[in-house]
Amino acid sequence: RILPFNFGDEPSFTESFATVQCAVTVGDLPITIEWLHNGVPIPRNNDRGVIIQHSGRRVSTLTLESIRDFNAGNYSCLARNVAGSSEQSAELIVNVPPRWILEP
Repeated sequence: RILPFNFGDEPSFTESFATVQCAVTVGDLPITIEWLHNGVPIPRNNDRGVIIQHSGRRVSTLTLESIRDFNAGNYSCLARNVAGSSEQSAELIVNVPPRWILEP
């Protein structure tokens, strides 16, 4: 079982900071914890400004140091062991400042 997490009730602004924690409360070790963005695994070394850190064997933290528009979407924490898997998700909504598509 994974504790629920969320990015808050309000949309995030570009260039702001966000962090969520995935804590596995039930399950036999060893447990593998993986983060996904819109169903796609997030590599630990990536160029999207996403930092993944593991704290012990049951906790993983996902941090967005400077949110961009492409960071919006659904983030899932997937925990697996030999007995099965469990998943918990949260949506990150990003407020993007207005910009000209075609200047007048």
